Order: sequence, then structure tokens, then C-alpha cells
Amino acid sequence: MTTPSAPLQTRDVEQDAPPFRPSLVEELLRLFGKAARAHQLYLPNNPVYKAAHDALRAGFRPIWEETDELVLSFTESEVRFAGRVVQEDATKGSDSLPWLFFKDGVREIRLTKGFDDEELDRLLDILQRVRKASPDEDDLLTLLWQGDFQWLRYRYVDMTADSFSGASLADGGELGAGEPFDAHAAVAEAGDEAGEAGEPGEATEESAPRAGVVNMSDFDSTLYFLDEREIEYLQEEVRREYASDLRRSVIAVLLDIFEQQAEPTVRHETVDVLETFMLHMLSGGQFSNVAYLVREAQEAVTRAVDLQPDARERLTRLPARLSAPEALTQLLQSIDEAVEPPAAEDVLQLFDQLRAPALGTVLEWLSRLQRPALRSMLEQVASRLASQNTGELVKLIQSPSREVSLEAIRRAGALRSPAAVLPLGKVLAEADAELRAAAVVALAEVG
Repeated sequence: MTTPSAPLQTRDVEQDAPPFRPSLVEELLRLFGKAARAHQLYLPNNPVYKAAHDALRAGFRPIWEETDELVLSFTESEVRFAGRVVQEDATKGSDSLPWLFFKDGVREIRLTKGFDDEELDRLLDILQRVRKASPDEDDLLTLLWQGDFQWLRYRYVDMTADSFSGASLADGGELGAGEPFDAHAAVAEAGDEAGEAGEPGEATEESAPRAGVVNMSDFDSTLYFLDEREIEYLQEEVRREYASDLRRSVIAVLLDIFEQQAEPTVRHETVDVLETFMLHMLSGGQFSNVAYLVREAQEAVTRAVDLQPDARERLTRLPARLSAPEALTQLLQSIDEAVEPPAAEDVLQLFDQLRAPALGTVLEWLSRLQRPALRSMLEQVASRLASQNTGELVKLIQSPSREVSLEAIRRAGALRSPAAVLPLGKVLAEADAELRAAAVVALAEVG
């Protein structure tokens, strides 16, 4: 494996004020991630592949209108532009763009005008190779050097300084700034020097192995022997593969198809699959993935090109389907009766996607739940929905369900909603003493 070794003086690329809006770079990196995913999953003749690459090239245009050079720097978890964080990913895996550059020593790249026309696909090819590379294959720095880029330049720290070059880790390198360092030649040269230093005629005799005794050193040179570093890499990759959730990748691919395929038949079939997939994930307790699907679906509606009204309506209806009384009742009942309750974080992510139609069901179930932790989470949801949908809350004051009416009265008083005065006055004529008392308290709070 080879790396460029010429030093480069450290330069400070962070500025007090960005030369243009960082949001342009944030959008560019989002499009870059989608194009990288399409580059990995589809062939070049696939419409999704072509649409993702065209969208990425279009994302460069507003940047080239502002500047002729885009400088990005990398830390373990961040991509920075002019000192501002424009992308953040705390995971240290092959899907993390900042970690992909940082782990191989690349600390800065400079893209100049013309890169998107001539060398964009070359960089995407390299990143795909690095994501799949084993430890003994070329790293990102080597592949960038071999790529012979003209519109992309980079700074790096020499990750092999201790073992070969002797340069400090603070040294940097730039594309084309010197010949690559040949590690294999250095090792061979060191071996020759060691042989010359020995006394002539010296030799060590190895004792003959005894019959029937296995010598472990015989296995070290075999084709299939793995050193400790390679074993750790394989173990980590196996753990990562088993820990990764392919459902999110499937959701992302389906939403990509919905965004980029303008054919109505394709979009309706995609929504059919998403709706079925959502039901399967709900029944399987995959609440975090359902929340991801609902959240990303609303984003896809805003980004889709030539979107037909009926396709838009079907995709935007996903939160309402989740908030429908029948679906939400079954969901709450299954969570409350589960032998092993789902993770609280997953449940909260799902509850965050509930909309106004869910308020009545939420208020009704507050008094039914057996799990205190679930009741606490549902209290938060009830407060959020009530504050965001006062019209729905006021209607529920006169709900035929006594539990719903009582909870709606209490929350209308807590919110001090003037719109609740009329329905609260009607409750005073009710026969139920507890409802009348709650209405009096709520009216006093409203003032």
C-alpha cells in the first residue's frame, strides 16, 4: 500500500464568516450521500442512478455561482465548511462520510470548478471501493493519489510516519506534491542492510523437528493464516453486519424511487409497498423504523419532481393512518401488554409522528395503561398534541367518552384557552358531578 509523502505546511481554512450560505453545502452533502448510495446499489443505466447523479451535479451549480473553489475539512464525526459544521455523523462506520476520510488521514479536500463534470464519478468509485476494502487493500489516501485528480486536491496527515517515513503526524501532503513512498522497497532495503551487517560465514542451524510434533510456525506462512489485526477486522465487520438494520436501507431506496420516478404507476406501487411495510414493522415492534419511514416520507414529498396530487396525498396520509383510532388503539394495547416492553426511545420516536386525530385516543388511554413508564410517555404526547391542536381539544370537551371529556377539560384549563369557555359552560349543565367540578376549575384557570 502506498501513500504520497511530501510535506505541506498546515493552513487554516476556517474563517470568521463563511463566503456564502453554508446551507448550500449542507444540501450538496445530502445529495452526495444519495448519489453515493445509488452508485453502490444500481448500475449506471438505472434511472435512479442517473437521477441521483444529475441531482448532485445540479447541487454544485449554486456553489460555483458563488466561488470557484469549495474547501471541506474532516474530523472523526463532522464535515466542516469555513469553520461551520455542515454534516455530522457520530457513527464510525463505512457509511459515515467524515469518518471515511478521517480514518485514512485525509483532513481537507479542495474541489475546484469543473470537478463535477470531469471527476465526480471517479471519486464516487473510490469511496465505494474504500467502503468494501479489507485491511490489506489500498486505503483512501492511496486511491486518491492513484486517481490522478486535476480538480480535486487534498491535505493529509502521514498515518505511516512511525513505521516508514519518519515524518511527524502533523505533516501534510497534497496531490501531485512528490513521488509516492514505496513501503515494500523500504522493507527490502532494510533487509539487505541487515544481511550486510552480519559476519561472513555465520549461520544458525535449526534443530530438526521431532516426529509427531506439530510446530505452529508451519502455519504462519500458509495462505489462509490471519494475523491478529485481520481477525479483529473480520470480527468487527461481522458484528457491524449483524447489528445493521437493512429495513432503513430498504425504506431509503423506496423513497428514492418515489422521488425520482415521475411515472404515476411506479409511484403508486411504491406507496403500496411502503404502506404494507409500515404495517409489518408495526406488528414486529420496529417502532423506530416506522418513525423513520413517516418522517422521511414527508421530506420525500417536498423533494419529488413532477409529483401528482393523488400520489402526494397518499404519502402525506401516512401519519394520519398511524393516528387513526383503530390503529393507535391496537398499538397502545400491544405495547402495554407486551412481556418485554420496547425501548422507550423507539416508542417516543414513534409517538412524535402522531397527529391531531390521535388526541382523543391518547386521552382515552391515559387512564387505561398499566405501565407507569408508558403512561408518562403518553402524558407528554397528550400535552404536545393538545397545545398544537386546541381546536381538536375543545371538541373533545363534549366527547361521549367520560374519560376523554374529563382529560380534555383539565388540559383546556391548563392551556387557558378562551375557545374552551363555551363548551366548558355547557358541561356545567351535566349530571356528572366530577365533570362539573373539573369544568369550574378549568373556567377559573381560563379567567
